[in-house]
Amino acid sequence: MTPTENTTTSAATTGTPQIVSVSSIEAEAAASVVESAPAAARCKNCYAILSGRYCANCGQRADVHVSSTRELVHEALEGLTHSDSRLWRTLLLLWFRPGTLTEEFLAGRRAISLPPFRLYLIISVTFFLIVAASPSSDVPFLEFDPDHPATANAPLSGDSCESMTIFNHAHPDWDRRMRRACTEIQRDNAVTLRKNLIAALPKAMFVFLPFIAFLHMLLYWRPRRRYAEHLVFFLHLQSLFFSVGIMIAVLGDLAHRWHALTGVANLFQPLLGWTLPVYTVLALRRVFKNGWLKTLLKALCLAMAYLILALVLWLAVFAYAALEL
Repeated sequence: MTPTENTTTSAATTGTPQIVSVSSIEAEAAASVVESAPAAARCKNCYAILSGRYCANCGQRADVHVSSTRELVHEALEGLTHSDSRLWRTLLLLWFRPGTLTEEFLAGRRAISLPPFRLYLIISVTFFLIVAASPSSDVPFLEFDPDHPATANAPLSGDSCESMTIFNHAHPDWDRRMRRACTEIQRDNAVTLRKNLIAALPKAMFVFLPFIAFLHMLLYWRPRRRYAEHLVFFLHLQSLFFSVGIMIAVLGDLAHRWHALTGVANLFQPLLGWTLPVYTVLALRRVFKNGWLKTLLKALCLAMAYLILALVLWLAVFAYAALEL
């Protein structure tokens, strides 16, 4: 027995003395404690061992369960109000300080605002939902009356749908589909066509924005900037356009329901529309640091390119929506 090792002796039934190490007793006690302790909690997403309220590996909450309806509503309200208060700070910067949101993002100060794509998705989805739910969305914007002298000889009246040829028989399948679209438009005064247009426009915007950002990059070749900077600028700018569109649509709906507000709507809707060119010039000036004359000239070129592309986009979406009838 060494001097550093404490031992105890006990007599067995045989009378033979046994030497038991204290260190072995402690090891057995520790093993029994480990066996009796509950298994370490693990993340249900990545199975890493949890050491707090959130997983250190993937960031998921430790307390994950099927939420009740009350909890889902609470989480939704919390997400819109205070848990992600960046949304409100982002909207204030977007509405009242032209170009500041893009400038802050490009400078790397991104913690206080929503990412550009997320902001664009939130506002664009809200815009198209409001437009689709608007009372005026069920009002036909094309009306055909075969008995009216002004529309008796219209291209989409009478038997003209069956005889129309757009592609001069070069694409008979397309002509057949256009004749069917013509008949459907005549049948319900283009109500279904309008719904198809509203459904197709959000998808078309994902082609429109990258292309207009590329054309805008050509205007600012010296000093050269990265394409991503122009794309971020247009994501913010189009978010502002959709925001104004939301306010105009809401005013129109309110005036439609309460005729006493018609005068207010007629006053503020044009004012909101005129804020768009002013906002664009101020945002260009702040982000791209050109003088006022260059900024105005480039804003004019940008407006022309935007309108031409928007017209082409509208015609393409109109054709697509008609062919889907």
